[in-house]
Amino acid sequence: MSTNKVKKVKMATKSCPECDQQIPVACKSCPCGYVFISRKLLNAKLNERSGVMDKLEDKRRRTERIRKEKINLTSTSDMENRRRSRTNSHSDPIRRGRGRPKTVGLKKQEEEKEKQEREVDIYANLSDEKAFVFSVALAEINRKILGQRLIL
Repeated sequence: MSTNKVKKVKMATKSCPECDQQIPVACKSCPCGYVFISRKLLNAKLNERSGVMDKLEDKRRRTERIRKEKINLTSTSDMENRRRSRTNSHSDPIRRGRGRPKTVGLKKQEEEKEKQEREVDIYANLSDEKAFVFSVALAEINRKILGQRLIL
């Protein structure tokens, strides 16, 4: 009752054109002497021949988009009327704007100007004695910083 079952392994094979023998695909030559030409060799030979063609293809873009011709359904007089009507609509101030409003930038500039004016006003009311005290304090701070060699 013990029967040995032999599993057949199916391989990818190719047939030799000279002797019609089945040979594994990985083999480059047949035992009869026939040599199979690899695709790499074929491509190399084709590339040598098509050297001139490659130069022509290099000038062209590889990915060219197919452009469809637009059909002009409107006549030129209609287009002129549309252009005129659009120019009139631009003068209307009731346009709904998208995105950030333009006044935001102006407000920031006004705030910066006000800050500068405030700073100028603060120092303008400073007495001569206070200005002298502050200048001495700043000189002392600068001397200490330079003594530490923090600023190179």
